[in-house]
Amino acid sequence: MTHVADATAAGLQRVGARPTLGRYLLEVWRRRAFVMTLARFRTQAENDRDRPGIAWVVLRPLLDAGIYGLIFGWVLQTSRDLEDVAAAPGTPAETKRRHDRSR
Repeated sequence: MTHVADATAAGLQRVGARPTLGRYLLEVWRRRAFVMTLARFRTQAENDRDRPGIAWVVLRPLLDAGIYGLIFGWVLQTSRDLEDVAAAPGTPAETKRRHDRSR
């Protein structure tokens, strides 16, 4: 007998063998409570490191938008000549502007 036959006869399975899709989905469904609990605790643990906690998830994008608005709107004063900012070389806006100048 070979080692594989001995292992199979003893009821052992190959390590790392992938189950069929149906069997995999069944196992996921059986462990759904664990998956939800794990996700909840991971989110909680990650947000507990920050002082604002879960509010930081909402505050961070708002602060980022405010900082970008300050930099691009006030410091660079892009609200005056927005066409020039969008007209990078090779873009349709830049090509149109060059075409209009040549007339």
